[in-house]
Amino acid sequence: MRRAVCGQWTGRVVWFVQKREKMTFGCGVSLLVLVLFPASLTSAECIREGQESELVAAEQNAVENSEIIDEYLQASFNFSLTMFRTLLSVQNGDTVNDNLIFSPHSVWQALVLTYLASDGETSEKMEKAMNLGGLGKVKTAMAYNAIKYFEEVVVPENSEQNGVDDMDFLGASDNGKANKGYQLDSVNKIYFDTHLRDHLNPAMTRFLGEEIKTVDFVNDAENQRLKINQFVAELTRGKIKDLLSPGKISPQTLMALVNAAYFKGQWLHPFDPKETRWANFHLSNGEMVNVPTMHLEDTYFPIGASRELEAGIVELPYASGDGRDISMFIVIPSGTQTIDDILLKLTPENLRTARMHMGRKQLSLLAMPKFKLEDSFELTPIFNSMDLGDLFVAGSANLTCLAPRLGGLALSSADHKAAIEVNEEGTEAAAATAFIQLRWVERFQYGK
Repeated sequence: MRRAVCGQWTGRVVWFVQKREKMTFGCGVSLLVLVLFPASLTSAECIREGQESELVAAEQNAVENSEIIDEYLQASFNFSLTMFRTLLSVQNGDTVNDNLIFSPHSVWQALVLTYLASDGETSEKMEKAMNLGGLGKVKTAMAYNAIKYFEEVVVPENSEQNGVDDMDFLGASDNGKANKGYQLDSVNKIYFDTHLRDHLNPAMTRFLGEEIKTVDFVNDAENQRLKINQFVAELTRGKIKDLLSPGKISPQTLMALVNAAYFKGQWLHPFDPKETRWANFHLSNGEMVNVPTMHLEDTYFPIGASRELEAGIVELPYASGDGRDISMFIVIPSGTQTIDDILLKLTPENLRTARMHMGRKQLSLLAMPKFKLEDSFELTPIFNSMDLGDLFVAGSANLTCLAPRLGGLALSSADHKAAIEVNEEGTEAAAATAFIQLRWVERFQYGK
């Protein structure tokens, strides 16, 4: 039984036209790189003292809670597509020819920890925006840690017993080792100011374990910023540098919540570098540019068509257990459909239906641009459009499940960076997300 997994990389990059069995990239581009795989509390309550032990027991019996994990992963996927559409809608100016790369998985990971830290109306709004209302706080925490448990305990034990290196039940491993052709790492960290560590909820501290770390922002702000950036750069193999710009961490910083994610996968059917050559690439505005284009002939790929999306879909699998654990999906607009038309109609149900009807077919030619992209942006406008704006409003934000006596403290910023490179061997992608929370200076006096 295979469970789903953790990560979705999304880019609006290219589009290609299908003519019989020949596929070649042309104008109006759309590329989706998706990582896909076939308690007694009210939802808003905090994790309480003594309850974290129940969660640990639940993690170790996570197979029995497969429905909870499935619902959690479905919520993650729903949120990812909603965020993608929201990001497109809040962009300013003419973005038809702009490339867009971001990792909703990285943002989701940071938001899940923020949700577990939230209480009251903030928690209720986050539940709605993240589709977690059916799970609530405890079941979300259970699913979150159950997935980590599989990665850190079950998978290594099974690998040792079976004599197989790095067999990963979820297709991901936080130890950064290669796994059957691909690796997928995702790590969360909460950096909390040591001067206010006594305000932390002990149950949450034990639940988070090594994910929470107390540091001295008051006297060592700049050095802590550099250390956080170093952590991100190391986990992303240098793909994401300087996530936090100078001044982002200050003596007034209370908390920095950070996710760093990395993916590297080898194609199941790699392209021959000798066949890469310059070819015309048509932009959505009708302009034509010359780009390095990879070519692969007479190869079988899963392909299909979606009536709901009015688009074709081609699956490019990465090397893994059965060759389809993790894939790049290329969505092909048909007729007069534009890229944004497709994306606005893209739902988990539509994508699932399309994938169910995909079949293997030999393509006489697959021509695909070789590209490298990176992007960064502030998430606040996106969250405002998703009814998460209260997180940034002092007096309205409520993160007291993490620090009960520090109510009303808002996030001051939410930053995201992502990068992706696609070449003949496969794909390498990385992303990082950081939420910063400030203290109210006039409210707290150290030593009193």
